[in-house]
Amino acid sequence: MKQVLTGLFLALVSLTTMAQDLIVTQEGDSLNCKILKERNGYIYAAYMKDGQAKRNYFYPALLKDIQRGFYTATSIPSDATIEFGKTHIGIRSGWGHRLAPIADPNPAKQSYLKELQNGWVYSGHIDYFIQESLGLGIVTNVFKSRNTIAGYLVKSDPKLYTAIVSNRHTIWYIGPSLSYQRLSTNKQHSLIFRYSLGYIHYNNTESVSISTYEFEEALNGGTLGYYIDVNYSYFFNLHFGIHANIALISGIPNSFTLKDDWGHKTQTTALEQDEYAGVRHVDIAVGLVFAL
Repeated sequence: MKQVLTGLFLALVSLTTMAQDLIVTQEGDSLNCKILKERNGYIYAAYMKDGQAKRNYFYPALLKDIQRGFYTATSIPSDATIEFGKTHIGIRSGWGHRLAPIADPNPAKQSYLKELQNGWVYSGHIDYFIQESLGLGIVTNVFKSRNTIAGYLVKSDPKLYTAIVSNRHTIWYIGPSLSYQRLSTNKQHSLIFRYSLGYIHYNNTESVSISTYEFEEALNGGTLGYYIDVNYSYFFNLHFGIHANIALISGIPNSFTLKDDWGHKTQTTALEQDEYAGVRHVDIAVGLVFAL
Protein backbone atom coordinates (compact mmCIF):
# COMPACT_ATOMS: atom_id res chain seq x y z
CA MET A 1 0.00 0.00 0.00
CA LYS A 2 2.84 2.32 0.88
CA GLN A 3 4.48 1.69 -2.49
CA VAL A 4 1.20 2.45 -4.29
CA LEU A 5 0.77 5.79 -2.44
CA THR A 6 4.38 6.70 -3.17
CA GLY A 7 3.89 5.96 -6.86
CA LEU A 8 0.70 8.03 -7.01
CA PHE A 9 2.46 10.94 -5.28
CA LEU A 10 5.40 10.85 -7.70
CA ALA A 11 3.05 10.69 -10.66
CA LEU A 12 1.11 13.67 -9.35
CA VAL A 13 4.31 15.66 -8.82
CA SER A 14 5.48 14.72 -12.31
CA LEU A 15 2.24 15.87 -13.94
CA THR A 16 2.24 19.11 -11.93
CA THR A 17 5.83 19.83 -12.87
CA MET A 18 5.42 19.08 -16.56
CA ALA A 19 1.99 20.62 -17.09
CA GLN A 20 1.81 23.74 -19.22
CA ASP A 21 -0.90 26.29 -19.69
CA LEU A 22 -2.96 27.42 -22.65
CA ILE A 23 -3.64 31.03 -23.65
CA VAL A 24 -6.03 31.74 -26.52
CA THR A 25 -6.05 35.23 -28.06
CA GLN A 26 -9.08 37.05 -29.43
CA GLU A 27 -7.85 36.15 -32.93
CA GLY A 28 -8.02 32.44 -32.03
CA ASP A 29 -4.27 31.84 -31.77
CA SER A 30 -3.24 29.24 -29.16
CA LEU A 31 -0.08 29.64 -27.09
CA ASN A 32 1.54 26.76 -25.20
CA CYS A 33 3.08 28.55 -22.22
CA LYS A 34 3.80 28.54 -18.51
CA ILE A 35 1.95 31.25 -16.57
CA LEU A 36 4.37 32.78 -14.08
CA LYS A 37 2.18 35.46 -12.56
CA GLU A 38 -1.38 36.76 -12.80
CA ARG A 39 -2.33 40.10 -11.30
CA ASN A 40 -5.43 42.23 -11.94
CA GLY A 41 -6.17 40.15 -15.01
CA TYR A 42 -2.73 40.65 -16.53
CA ILE A 43 -0.82 37.50 -17.39
CA TYR A 44 2.97 37.16 -17.28
CA ALA A 45 4.04 33.96 -19.02
CA ALA A 46 7.03 32.09 -20.43
CA TYR A 47 6.83 30.43 -23.84
CA MET A 48 8.99 29.19 -26.71
CA LYS A 49 9.43 31.19 -29.92
CA ASP A 50 11.87 30.41 -32.74
CA GLY A 51 13.64 27.91 -30.48
CA GLN A 52 14.20 30.41 -27.65
CA ALA A 53 12.42 30.89 -24.33
CA LYS A 54 10.57 34.21 -24.15
CA ARG A 55 8.60 36.03 -21.47
CA ASN A 56 5.95 38.67 -21.92
CA TYR A 57 2.82 40.31 -20.54
CA PHE A 58 -0.59 39.49 -21.99
CA TYR A 59 -3.43 41.95 -21.47
CA PRO A 60 -7.01 40.89 -20.64
CA ALA A 61 -8.58 42.69 -23.62
CA LEU A 62 -6.44 40.61 -26.01
CA LEU A 63 -7.25 37.20 -24.47
CA LYS A 64 -10.19 34.92 -25.20
CA ASP A 65 -9.45 31.96 -22.91
CA ILE A 66 -6.95 30.78 -20.26
CA GLN A 67 -6.63 27.14 -19.18
CA ARG A 68 -4.05 26.11 -16.61
CA GLY A 69 -2.47 22.66 -16.88
CA PHE A 70 -3.94 22.13 -20.34
CA TYR A 71 -0.80 20.46 -21.75
CA THR A 72 0.72 17.41 -20.05
CA ALA A 73 4.23 17.90 -21.41
CA THR A 74 6.51 20.92 -21.42
CA SER A 75 9.01 22.21 -23.96
CA ILE A 76 10.14 25.18 -21.87
CA PRO A 77 13.53 24.91 -20.08
CA SER A 78 13.13 24.92 -16.30
CA ASP A 79 15.31 28.02 -15.88
CA ALA A 80 12.99 29.99 -18.19
CA THR A 81 10.20 29.77 -15.60
CA ILE A 82 12.31 31.51 -12.94
CA GLU A 83 11.29 35.15 -12.89
CA PHE A 84 14.11 37.62 -13.48
CA GLY A 85 14.15 40.74 -11.29
CA LYS A 86 12.21 43.65 -12.79
CA THR A 87 14.02 46.35 -10.81
CA HIS A 88 17.67 46.92 -11.71
CA ILE A 89 19.93 49.11 -9.56
CA GLY A 90 23.37 49.96 -10.92
CA ILE A 91 26.32 51.90 -9.49
CA ARG A 92 29.58 52.57 -11.31
CA SER A 93 32.67 54.75 -11.58
CA GLY A 94 35.15 55.49 -14.33
CA TRP A 95 36.80 58.06 -16.59
CA GLY A 96 35.21 61.01 -18.36
CA HIS A 97 36.35 63.43 -21.06
CA ARG A 98 34.78 66.80 -21.84
CA LEU A 99 34.32 67.56 -25.53
CA ALA A 100 34.11 71.37 -25.42
CA PRO A 101 36.80 73.01 -27.62
CA ILE A 102 39.58 75.08 -26.04
CA ALA A 103 39.96 78.52 -27.63
CA ASP A 104 42.61 80.11 -25.36
CA PRO A 105 45.65 81.16 -27.49
CA ASN A 106 48.13 80.87 -24.59
CA PRO A 107 49.98 77.49 -24.94
CA ALA A 108 50.48 77.14 -21.18
CA LYS A 109 46.81 77.85 -20.50
CA GLN A 110 45.80 75.45 -23.29
CA SER A 111 47.77 72.62 -21.67
CA TYR A 112 46.25 73.47 -18.30
CA LEU A 113 42.69 73.45 -19.66
CA LYS A 114 43.24 70.19 -21.56
CA GLU A 115 44.04 68.44 -18.30
CA LEU A 116 40.83 69.87 -16.85
CA GLN A 117 38.94 68.17 -19.69
CA ASN A 118 39.61 64.76 -18.10
CA GLY A 119 38.21 63.61 -14.80
CA TRP A 120 36.42 60.97 -12.75
CA VAL A 121 32.75 60.09 -13.17
CA TYR A 122 30.31 58.55 -10.69
CA SER A 123 26.93 57.42 -11.92
CA GLY A 124 23.98 55.22 -11.12
CA HIS A 125 20.56 54.18 -12.33
CA ILE A 126 17.32 52.55 -11.24
CA ASP A 127 15.27 50.81 -13.94
CA TYR A 128 11.87 49.15 -13.56
CA PHE A 129 11.06 46.87 -16.49
CA ILE A 130 7.35 46.93 -17.24
CA GLN A 131 8.19 44.36 -19.92
CA GLU A 132 11.31 42.28 -20.38
CA SER A 133 12.49 44.66 -23.08
CA LEU A 134 11.11 48.01 -21.86
CA GLY A 135 12.03 49.84 -18.68
CA LEU A 136 11.36 53.17 -16.98
CA GLY A 137 13.62 54.70 -14.37
CA ILE A 138 15.95 57.44 -13.27
CA VAL A 139 19.64 58.05 -13.97
CA THR A 140 22.23 60.31 -12.36
CA ASN A 141 25.81 61.20 -13.30
CA VAL A 142 28.57 63.32 -11.72
CA PHE A 143 31.76 64.42 -13.51
CA LYS A 144 34.63 65.94 -11.49
CA SER A 145 38.02 67.30 -12.53
CA ARG A 146 40.61 69.61 -11.02
CA ASN A 147 43.98 71.12 -11.90
CA THR A 148 46.50 73.65 -10.60
CA ILE A 149 48.96 75.85 -12.50
CA ALA A 150 51.82 77.74 -10.82
CA GLY A 151 53.51 80.81 -12.26
CA TYR A 152 50.45 81.96 -14.20
CA LEU A 153 50.38 85.71 -14.88
CA VAL A 154 47.31 87.55 -13.61
CA LYS A 155 46.80 91.11 -14.83
CA SER A 156 45.48 93.76 -12.48
CA ASP A 157 45.92 97.11 -14.20
CA PRO A 158 48.51 98.38 -14.54
CA LYS A 159 50.59 95.46 -13.18
CA LEU A 160 51.12 91.74 -13.83
CA TYR A 161 51.32 89.36 -10.89
CA THR A 162 52.63 85.79 -10.72
CA ALA A 163 49.95 83.59 -9.23
CA ILE A 164 48.92 80.02 -8.44
CA VAL A 165 45.60 79.25 -10.10
CA SER A 166 43.44 76.22 -9.26
CA ASN A 167 40.15 75.10 -10.83
CA ARG A 168 37.59 72.50 -9.71
CA HIS A 169 34.93 71.49 -12.24
CA THR A 170 31.75 69.61 -11.34
CA ILE A 171 29.04 68.65 -13.83
CA TRP A 172 26.08 66.65 -12.58
CA TYR A 173 23.02 65.31 -14.31
CA ILE A 174 19.72 63.80 -13.15
CA GLY A 175 16.62 62.83 -15.10
CA PRO A 176 14.00 60.16 -15.88
CA SER A 177 15.03 57.47 -18.35
CA LEU A 178 13.61 55.09 -20.92
CA SER A 179 15.47 51.78 -21.43
CA TYR A 180 15.37 49.06 -24.07
CA GLN A 181 16.82 45.70 -22.96
CA ARG A 182 17.98 42.61 -24.84
CA LEU A 183 18.27 39.72 -22.40
CA SER A 184 19.94 36.40 -23.24
CA THR A 185 18.00 33.13 -22.92
CA ASN A 186 19.92 32.07 -19.81
CA LYS A 187 19.43 35.55 -18.24
CA GLN A 188 23.18 36.00 -17.72
CA HIS A 189 23.79 38.67 -20.37
CA SER A 190 21.91 41.95 -20.65
CA LEU A 191 22.40 44.74 -23.20
CA ILE A 192 20.55 47.99 -22.46
CA PHE A 193 20.16 51.14 -24.55
CA ARG A 194 19.11 54.02 -22.29
CA TYR A 195 17.93 57.56 -23.05
CA SER A 196 17.15 60.32 -20.58
CA LEU A 197 16.11 63.97 -20.74
CA GLY A 198 16.69 65.93 -17.53
CA TYR A 199 18.56 68.67 -15.68
CA ILE A 200 22.30 69.32 -15.97
CA HIS A 201 24.25 71.63 -13.65
CA TYR A 202 27.72 73.13 -14.12
CA ASN A 203 30.08 74.50 -11.45
CA ASN A 204 33.59 75.90 -11.81
CA THR A 205 35.31 77.05 -8.63
CA GLU A 206 38.52 78.98 -9.31
CA SER A 207 41.08 79.90 -6.65
CA VAL A 208 43.83 82.48 -7.24
CA SER A 209 46.75 82.84 -4.82
CA ILE A 210 49.15 85.82 -5.13
CA SER A 211 51.76 85.88 -2.39
CA THR A 212 49.69 85.96 0.83
CA TYR A 213 46.52 87.07 -0.93
CA GLU A 214 43.91 84.47 -1.93
CA PHE A 215 40.73 84.95 -3.92
CA GLU A 216 38.03 82.47 -4.92
CA GLU A 217 34.99 82.69 -7.14
CA ALA A 218 32.41 80.14 -8.27
CA LEU A 219 30.57 80.05 -11.59
CA ASN A 220 27.27 78.13 -11.60
CA GLY A 221 24.82 77.39 -14.40
CA GLY A 222 22.03 74.96 -15.16
CA THR A 223 20.05 73.89 -18.21
CA LEU A 224 18.08 71.13 -19.87
CA GLY A 225 20.33 68.26 -20.93
CA TYR A 226 20.24 64.70 -22.15
CA TYR A 227 21.93 61.41 -21.31
CA ILE A 228 22.48 58.44 -23.67
CA ASP A 229 24.27 55.22 -22.80
CA VAL A 230 24.88 51.64 -23.86
CA ASN A 231 25.13 49.27 -20.90
CA TYR A 232 26.29 45.64 -20.83
CA SER A 233 25.72 43.48 -17.74
CA TYR A 234 26.90 40.00 -16.82
CA PHE A 235 24.88 38.33 -14.03
CA PHE A 236 26.50 35.70 -11.80
CA ASN A 237 22.99 34.74 -10.68
CA LEU A 238 19.46 36.12 -11.03
CA HIS A 239 20.15 38.96 -8.60
CA PHE A 240 23.77 40.13 -8.84
CA GLY A 241 26.24 41.00 -11.56
CA ILE A 242 28.83 43.41 -12.95
CA HIS A 243 28.31 45.90 -15.74
CA ALA A 244 30.07 48.43 -17.97
CA ASN A 245 28.75 51.34 -19.98
CA ILE A 246 29.63 54.09 -22.41
CA ALA A 247 27.63 57.30 -21.95
CA LEU A 248 27.23 60.70 -23.58
CA ILE A 249 25.96 63.60 -21.47
CA SER A 250 25.28 66.95 -23.09
CA GLY A 251 23.90 70.39 -22.33
CA ILE A 252 24.82 74.04 -22.92
CA PRO A 253 24.21 76.41 -19.98
CA ASN A 254 23.91 79.92 -21.43
CA SER A 255 23.47 81.86 -18.18
CA PHE A 256 25.46 81.79 -14.96
CA THR A 257 25.62 83.07 -11.40
CA LEU A 258 29.08 84.32 -10.38
CA LYS A 259 29.82 84.40 -6.65
CA ASP A 260 33.10 85.54 -5.05
CA ASP A 261 34.42 84.72 -1.59
CA TRP A 262 33.05 88.00 -0.24
CA GLY A 263 29.55 86.80 -1.04
CA HIS A 264 29.02 89.11 -4.02
CA LYS A 265 26.81 87.70 -6.77
CA THR A 266 26.49 88.73 -10.39
CA GLN A 267 23.89 87.27 -12.73
CA THR A 268 25.07 86.80 -16.32
CA THR A 269 22.46 86.06 -18.98
CA ALA A 270 22.18 85.70 -22.75
CA LEU A 271 25.83 84.91 -23.42
CA GLU A 272 27.16 84.93 -26.94
CA GLN A 273 27.40 81.51 -28.56
CA ASP A 274 31.23 81.45 -28.42
CA GLU A 275 31.01 82.10 -24.66
CA TYR A 276 28.81 79.10 -23.86
CA ALA A 277 30.34 76.66 -21.40
CA GLY A 278 29.75 73.39 -23.21
CA VAL A 279 29.45 70.59 -20.64
CA ARG A 280 29.21 67.67 -23.08
CA HIS A 281 31.32 64.73 -21.98
CA VAL A 282 31.84 61.06 -22.80
CA ASP A 283 32.19 58.52 -19.98
CA ILE A 284 33.45 54.96 -19.68
CA ALA A 285 32.55 53.29 -16.38
CA VAL A 286 32.27 49.90 -14.67
CA GLY A 287 30.42 48.80 -11.56
CA LEU A 288 27.88 46.52 -9.88
CA VAL A 289 24.26 45.79 -10.82
CA PHE A 290 21.48 44.26 -8.72
CA ALA A 291 18.21 42.74 -10.01
CA LEU A 292 15.41 42.72 -7.44
